[in-house]
Amino acid sequence: MGRVDRALANHAVKIAGTRCRTCNGVFAGHADNCPSCGSSDVVTVDVINEIVELLVLSGAEMQFAEGLAELEQIGGVAALLRY
Repeated sequence: MGRVDRALANHAVKIAGTRCRTCNGVFAGHADNCPSCGSSDVVTVDVINEIVELLVLSGAEMQFAEGLAELEQIGGVAALLRY
């Protein structure tokens, strides 16, 4: 079970990232090799889409908002943890 209970993202935020096909890690930014396991089997992804998929699998909620300046100041994404 995942640690996130609810997540909130700015509707317009786009975060380019990398997903490792070996360990399934998701990372912000471009990487030629996985920062976690070192595999070169990585693909470019939209981190927000990846977060949504992981949240659905763990039973967490994802909400989108517009016009929250505070959310934009912290990168456009926030989460409340289960514990």
